[in-house]
Amino acid sequence: MRKYHIQDREDYHKYVHLLGPSRKADGRYNKLCGSMRSLVHKLSLLPAQDPFRAQKESEMLNKLYDMGVLGT
Repeated sequence: MRKYHIQDREDYHKYVHLLGPSRKADGRYNKLCGSMRSLVHKLSLLPAQDPFRAQKESEMLNKLYDMGVLGT
């Protein structure tokens, strides 16, 4: 539960229930998270004043907010 930052055990069971009994869905989720982390890391290597970096960071944050991953 610590790995996914889930605070309540009931939330974890709801999450697993939505995925179903298949472990493939969990693997796809982990792969997606890993890809996002890799992309964000590559963006962080660009200079802070780079307009491309600022644009892509903004797009990524907006996308994650719209998906419900980020709260604010």
